[in-house]
Amino acid sequence: MSRKIVPAIMLSLLIVSMLTLAFKTQIVRADVGTIYINADGSMTPSTAPIYTADNITYTLTGNLYITANAAGIMIDRGDIVLDGAGYTVTGNGTTNEGIILGAMNVTVNKLSVTNCVDGIVIADTGNNTLSGNNVNANIDEDGIDISAYSSNNTISENNITNNLLGIYLAFYCSGNSIIGNSVTANN
Repeated sequence: MSRKIVPAIMLSLLIVSMLTLAFKTQIVRADVGTIYINADGSMTPSTAPIYTADNITYTLTGNLYITANAAGIMIDRGDIVLDGAGYTVTGNGTTNEGIILGAMNVTVNKLSVTNCVDGIVIADTGNNTLSGNNVNANIDEDGIDISAYSSNNTISENNITNNLLGIYLAFYCSGNSIIGNSVTANN
């Protein structure tokens, strides 16, 4: 009988260990403040939890918790994709913006942004795409903010919930497409 119990216990321990690893989520703390994707394709700081092989597609490699009273990720390089890969940018309640797009032709997808002042800001630029993102519980302002003079941006298939304002479209904006989003429970 004891010969059967030992393998059963070993198998049980192996299964528990595998499940523990399967559900382990990597949390990355960005104590340095804002992470920049610079115009030349480099990142500051270089230790940011973002991977790129070609300076075109930038992929998050873990959840990002912004502890500083700053922005999360500032994108100054155009013609790129920021792939959230299902990870979350979480502010500390006073974090200014989760993501700021300051360049043209940027796509942000598969990203969650929560607990910032503004979730995602398109800052006076155009031809950007926000698609398949979860933008929720951004506490003081907008889930998605399309600021003045921003044009030809596409906001589609995003889940935008529990923000002060769901989507804010500023004055002097033109040609923006806001389609197929789930915008619920915003004030």
